[in-house]
Amino acid sequence: GDVHLALDMVACAKEAGADAIKVQVFDPGEFCTDRASWCGEPQSEMFARYQLDAEAIKRIHQECVTRGLLMWGTPTDRAAVAQLWTLGVPWIKVGSDDIVHDQLLKYIAATGIRPILSTGMANAYEISHAASLFRTPGVLMHCVSLYPCPFAEANLDRIRSLQRMFPEWATGYSDHTDSTLTGALAV
Repeated sequence: GDVHLALDMVACAKEAGADAIKVQVFDPGEFCTDRASWCGEPQSEMFARYQLDAEAIKRIHQECVTRGLLMWGTPTDRAAVAQLWTLGVPWIKVGSDDIVHDQLLKYIAATGIRPILSTGMANAYEISHAASLFRTPGVLMHCVSLYPCPFAEANLDRIRSLQRMFPEWATGYSDHTDSTLTGALAV
C-alpha cells in the first residue's frame, strides 16, 4: 500500500536486471466479505493496507516506462481491468482464484490484452474453458496454490502436460516455493 516503497522496488528490480514488473490491482470491497478473516483480522482491513489507488498505479507505470521496464497487472474486477487497459499494459494475469470467473475473463478478452492464466486452482476442463474465451492465445502458468508450496509438491511435470494439452499457448511457472532451485528446474 506504500507507493514510495513500490517505486523503490521498481528501481531495485531494474538494477537487478528485471525486464518487467507485475502489480496487483484490487479493491477489497469487491472481493472480500465482512465474514472473511485472516488470523482474526477482517480480510477487508488486511487487504486495504496493501491496496494501491489508481494514482499510485499510474506512478508505478510511469516509473517503469522511465526505467525501460514493462508493467502488467493482476486485476480482481472490471474496474481494475479497465485501469490496466487504459495504461496500455501488454498482458493481464488472471490469478488461480479467478480462472473460473467467466464474466471477468470475457471482459479481459474483450480488451484484446494477452492473458496470462494461473492454473493452480483449476482442473483440465476449467483451464480449457478459460482458454477458449480468448481469441489470441496467451500464457498458461503452472502453479500450486499453497503459500509457501513445499518443494515436493511443486509438480513440475504439469508444465509438460499443459504444453501437450494447449500447444498454441505458451507455458510458464509461477513459483510459490521457498527454493530458488524450483524455478531453475521448471526451465
